[in-house]
Amino acid sequence: MKKQIFTFWALFTVLVSSPQADTASNESLKLSDIWMSGDALFDSILQGQIEFLENELFLIFNSKNNSDDFDISCGKETQNGSYFFRACEPAFLSLARQRNSSEWRAGREALLTTESIREIFRSKLEGMDSVFSKLLLEDKKALELSERLMSLRQNIKTNRN
Repeated sequence: MKKQIFTFWALFTVLVSSPQADTASNESLKLSDIWMSGDALFDSILQGQIEFLENELFLIFNSKNNSDDFDISCGKETQNGSYFFRACEPAFLSLARQRNSSEWRAGREALLTTESIREIFRSKLEGMDSVFSKLLLEDKKALELSERLMSLRQNIKTNRN
């Protein structure tokens, strides 16, 4: 009887203390979940932690993916001239937005929304997510960073409710 209880307790402990197995197989973080999030936080310390983890993941992803088009960069942007926010996107999407903006200023195209441009490049974005999922399976550091990022984001959601 003691052996059964010990076996059960050991199994329970392994399952509870090992989020990697569940996270990696069921709830892998998508790359698009990171750079498309756009969550504005009022807690600067938490925001800094999240940005640090995102930057570390982007560095790993940028160094290991085979396409410069997929490289993600972040910067501060503004829509109204006074509120700056952090915006991250892959190189190909940034170039598409720049081209569209130039064509719009020249009167040759309608100005597309970010959502429209993302829809146009949906298959390429899904390809990025696929490359990132593969990276999480192959790179323990990337997996660990993504799990920490998911944990922080889950804590934010829990605390908001």
